Amino acid sequence: MLKGKPTIDMRTKLLLACIFLLAALLRFYNINWDNGNLFHPDERNIANAVSTITLFSQMDPKFYAYGGFLIYLYKFSADILAILLNNPAIAHDWGWINVIGRSYSAFFSVMTIFPLYFLAAKVFNKRVGLLACLIYALTVSSIQTAHFSTTENLLTLITVLITYLSILLFEKPSGKLAVIIGVILGIGIATKTTGVIFFLSPMVSLGITYYKNTVPRLKTISYSITMGICAFLIFSSFSPFTFLNWTKFIESMRYEYGVVLGTNKVVFTLQFMHTLPYIFHIKNLFWQLGLFAAIALIGTILGIWHAIKKREIPYVLFLSFPVIYFLYIGSWYTKFNRYAVPLLP
Repeated sequence: MLKGKPTIDMRTKLLLACIFLLAALLRFYNINWDNGNLFHPDERNIANAVSTITLFSQMDPKFYAYGGFLIYLYKFSADILAILLNNPAIAHDWGWINVIGRSYSAFFSVMTIFPLYFLAAKVFNKRVGLLACLIYALTVSSIQTAHFSTTENLLTLITVLITYLSILLFEKPSGKLAVIIGVILGIGIATKTTGVIFFLSPMVSLGITYYKNTVPRLKTISYSITMGICAFLIFSSFSPFTFLNWTKFIESMRYEYGVVLGTNKVVFTLQFMHTLPYIFHIKNLFWQLGLFAAIALIGTILGIWHAIKKREIPYVLFLSFPVIYFLYIGSWYTKFNRYAVPLLP
């Protein structure tokens, strides 16, 4: 059975605060490590998209590989910083925009610690919660991606938060919780279109609720619809040019999926020729997590056993996203480590 609402005593608060500070130090340290040279192609694309926007007269980023949420967030922050420092060039300078983006990336990575603690404490106990947070704070791949102005860390934060809220939704379904989850889902999809996979956890939660009939089934359906509507409205608000420039968006998605699936061979994915599906990501997990990867793999196997053999719902809710997400990305031809970052917590 699921534990009640995790309580935080003073000792736990102090330990969490220490882990938080450690994670922040490791992620914010040397944030401008390349001195503004933007070696990462995605960082250049994002910085270019941000620099071409003018709030609120020219809002089309003309870059659709990612959604508009982070692009607009970076632009708004760059404009505010330009006013505060009395330096208009900041709003269009790629180096400044990149540092702003990396700062947000580090911030999202550090903030993941809090929902991670509550999630682990909810399904297991406080000690597991603290251990999970400490391991995540020290995870090499998480620290690395926090130093890049890309989407992975916000998507990881959303992944953990949605999983935790989905468990609460199963325990006590409500319209309010459905709205909150819908809003967060909308932000996730507006960050990267593939964020639509985040619907997995809440839909599994509501699916079990519907099957068990713990609340009237009509209410369960209404919660699903409410969640979907909220997600669509938020997504549309932060990525309006998905629809306003639909042709270009579809063209971009076809190209990106062609690269991911290997039907569109490009020079930077030739490294994945002859790599094995799933095995490649599992092998690299030991570079991303270090020796903690062994614990992660054993724990996942035991968790799946509990979910299938013993039909323990907490494990079903806890593992539904990571297992299905791994089965999804593990089959791709293109296997960049950053695709697996949402699995690390």
